[in-house]
Amino acid sequence: MIYGKELSAEAAARLQEKGVHVTLEWRGAFAEYRRVGGFPVERVEKVIEGHEGLKTIVYPVHSIQVEVSAHLLLRLARPVVVAPKSKLAFYAKAPVSVGIYVAEGGSQKLVDSFGPSPYKYVLYGRPASGIVCRFHRTDVFPEPPQAGLEEAITKVEVESSTDDFVEVRNIVLPLAYASLYVDEHGGAYMEGARLTVRSDGVGTVFLENERPLAGLKECVPPPTRFLARTMRFVMEYGL
Repeated sequence: MIYGKELSAEAAARLQEKGVHVTLEWRGAFAEYRRVGGFPVERVEKVIEGHEGLKTIVYPVHSIQVEVSAHLLLRLARPVVVAPKSKLAFYAKAPVSVGIYVAEGGSQKLVDSFGPSPYKYVLYGRPASGIVCRFHRTDVFPEPPQAGLEEAITKVEVESSTDDFVEVRNIVLPLAYASLYVDEHGGAYMEGARLTVRSDGVGTVFLENERPLAGLKECVPPPTRFLARTMRFVMEYGL
């Protein structure tokens, strides 16, 4: 994988397999960055002032358009049935996009971000009062799975306090404030979520900045991190 590493010829070749062509050419004190392909903008060109020690690093970023939605709805391909008053944990895959950063010293700047294909959205709740969410279908895994270039691995813990069985099909995350991580092999990860189900069947999703696996390195905080961090989402329209 390519995340957490410099934009090398190998990384560019991996992106080209997805139909995205990225080049970085040096012209004296400037670097000319170009990208053709990808979503939501198909073509990007930028001129970057270059100094000795300037690096171009690839990190995963959230695959959302903030003007459309800052929430992610994970649709479980195989719904999970939770026993009364019990806890369980599983792994899932969440969507990510590719972020190109320039870094020098302790300063880092996102200069481009893109996904290999258009994002999908869905309405969670009623037409008049529901929330538009980035949509992603994922299977449920007992152990951390292999993930593709456009996927991050996350861990979901479900805690039910009801006296009945509960079926979980959807999990809504306040995505813009969720932390992202990389491992030493360049794989992408998203912070774990905890879903608590009350006695009335209403679920609340909590984000608590917990790594889904030990030893992961946190990525550059998202540009929206300066806003108040939303740490939970109440799923009042069903699981």
